[in-house]
Amino acid sequence: MICSTHNSNNLFLLVCWCLFGLVLLLVVPFGEATSNPAHPDFQLYCNITGHFGGACNPTAVFVSPTLHRLFLLIFNLVYRFDTPVDASFPADPPPPTVSFGSPAVNFNAPHALWVDHSGTLWVSDSGNNRILWWDNAETQTVSGLPPNGALGQSSITSISAGGGQAGLNYTWGIYRDDTGGQNLLWVCDTQNYRYVLA
Repeated sequence: MICSTHNSNNLFLLVCWCLFGLVLLLVVPFGEATSNPAHPDFQLYCNITGHFGGACNPTAVFVSPTLHRLFLLIFNLVYRFDTPVDASFPADPPPPTVSFGSPAVNFNAPHALWVDHSGTLWVSDSGNNRILWWDNAETQTVSGLPPNGALGQSSITSISAGGGQAGLNYTWGIYRDDTGGQNLLWVCDTQNYRYVLA
């Protein structure tokens, strides 16, 4: 079930975070990465174009908290790389081990992903108005399996925009809190002009 979180305390926190983000946008300069003791140069880890037919255009990235595996959202698939992300992570990693999405489901403009401590992968499938999840994604060995479920839809094949207590309309960012006994998923329900807690 999806519950709207419009009480005054949560709204106040949301407004504060938005103002903080606006201040950062106005104060922090954009431009090329330069050598700076406070901001070291980037280390290039997306040298994986050969794995994706000559293109690497990731739109979301997440490192799983348990096994430290890299999950990349590229085009309309989520790829998992099994080389642990640590100081020895290679600049040119081996190919991804597993992918999530097609052919079981077709993403439409997905925008965010999250992997929780249980190894569950959550994907904000924005254009299909849903959040999909795959249990045991951190250790899954088969690509293309169907998701275990969908939030905001009656089934994993339904994609209609909705509202109220059970519907979503163009999801965007997600945040999962499964620490300290919590079992929460925050979702930006963009075209319903709200954020929800599932």
